[in-house]
Amino acid sequence: MAIDDVKLESNVVIDRARIVGQQILLPSMLRDREPLRMEVFQTEARIPFAEAVAATDYRAATVPFRWGPAWSTAWFRLSGRVPRRWAGGAVVLNAVCNTEALVWRNSEPYQGISIFHSRIPLFDPCRGGEAVNLHVEAAANQLMGRLGDAPVDLADTPALISNLELACFDPVIFAMAVDLEFAAALLELSLSMFQGFSDWNRFTKSALIAPATRRLARAMDDAMNRLREHNLAGTIPAA
Repeated sequence: MAIDDVKLESNVVIDRARIVGQQILLPSMLRDREPLRMEVFQTEARIPFAEAVAATDYRAATVPFRWGPAWSTAWFRLSGRVPRRWAGGAVVLNAVCNTEALVWRNSEPYQGISIFHSRIPLFDPCRGGEAVNLHVEAAANQLMGRLGDAPVDLADTPALISNLELACFDPVIFAMAVDLEFAAALLELSLSMFQGFSDWNRFTKSALIAPATRRLARAMDDAMNRLREHNLAGTIPAA
């Protein structure tokens, strides 16, 4: 088996998998969205939840919302209702920010938000019509306390919340995106093994590693061929 052919085929499949995952699957996993009423209270002090909830100077806000200075805190009060058309689906808070933040639910810390974690599960499944009342404590610093490199004209307001909304989440589409990314990473690992053997051991490469690598690449290609962008939920099971 020609190793160069296996490498070429595998690299094409890896590139395709990343495009399908990032441009088709991940953008489609939030099937519907619903805005929330948003109010904000800002402080440079570190205050407990009870004090933040009791604050009287919350004001209406919309996204995108930028604030500062660095190390200050913005408390967001969110309220709304799950649309009845989502009945039976999974509901998440879609929270996109460049800071680290904490969602408070029922007066208790619920789940963290960061640039790596923006979907907070709320109801699975939902009945439709559930009331949503949340607080988000967001610090004007990035993950683990690191300050970001804000442009000079934004140095006084380095923190940004670009989305705080309800979304109907499709776990099947998300699982397919994760599976495809895992397979692509596994294929990359398999390709790297071709570099780990000396020339005298080409038998190991061509007789053992190359066939397994080609089988994985072709299985991934076949799965992606089965997907239909306009009907992901209906075609993922066959993939």
